[in-house]
Amino acid sequence: MNNKNETTCSAWYLRIAPILVLLAAASAMVLLSVRTVDSPDIGYHLGYGEKLVETGWPMDTSDYIYTIEPEMELGPGEWRDETGTFRFVNVNWLSQGLFYAAWKAGGWVGLSLLTAILVAAITGLLIRFLLRCGVTPIYVAAVLLLAAITSTSRFELRPELLTYLLLACLLNLLRPFYMDRDAHLSSKTVFGVLLLQVLLVNSHSFFLLGWILTGVLLGGAIVRWIFAAAQQQDTALARRQTAGFSGLLGGQLAVSFLNPWTWRAVVMPFEMLWFFHKNPLVSNSQ
Repeated sequence: MNNKNETTCSAWYLRIAPILVLLAAASAMVLLSVRTVDSPDIGYHLGYGEKLVETGWPMDTSDYIYTIEPEMELGPGEWRDETGTFRFVNVNWLSQGLFYAAWKAGGWVGLSLLTAILVAAITGLLIRFLLRCGVTPIYVAAVLLLAAITSTSRFELRPELLTYLLLACLLNLLRPFYMDRDAHLSSKTVFGVLLLQVLLVNSHSFFLLGWILTGVLLGGAIVRWIFAAAQQQDTALARRQTAGFSGLLGGQLAVSFLNPWTWRAVVMPFEMLWFFHKNPLVSNSQ
């Protein structure tokens, strides 16, 4: 009888232990995000969020943040309108509105709670993604601990944190297509991807990563089409996926213009790359 009880307890322990380890790792990741808000940018983000609420329009001109003389060269995403007023693309406006709402609701404690909630949501989505990819709970816990250790410095209340959450949502939506070549691109998935892309382009300039996540799938479909054709195999599935992912990527490109500055926000990341190319942080001269 004792042997039977010991065997039962041992089997129960083997089933529950990985779950406990996973919960401990997830708790560690979330607890590392619990902190006072000390981001050097939080002040102007809250100020811009307040102006968004007061005026109903994102801040895209400022005399107290940017001081631009007429003879100065404008940077990426900056221009002077028809009245000569200096303007800039404020790609963080949606994040700023969220931060200000949290601050109005709970002050600095509210901002700290928002940080923990965002990290907890990212953690949950990461767990969901890995488990559905077939990773065992023990290895998922190891990934979480590694992520917690390496990312703790990024658990600041900045627009990037909201972007990480949106990208985690997008990765979960697209996961079936990374795992199963026969997965069907449903209208529900297309709508979710396009909605997330709109949120991304209005939260941070990292919205290009949304294009990349779909672009990888499109590239894989094209490669499979080429290989199938070269081996004289049926190319119907590869052609159908190529068409589907081409349409999805095209839709993401199109909805990226759904922001207060339309094309200016879309081209700003490329302007930034060109700006750094012309003005390297480290001189190439000997």
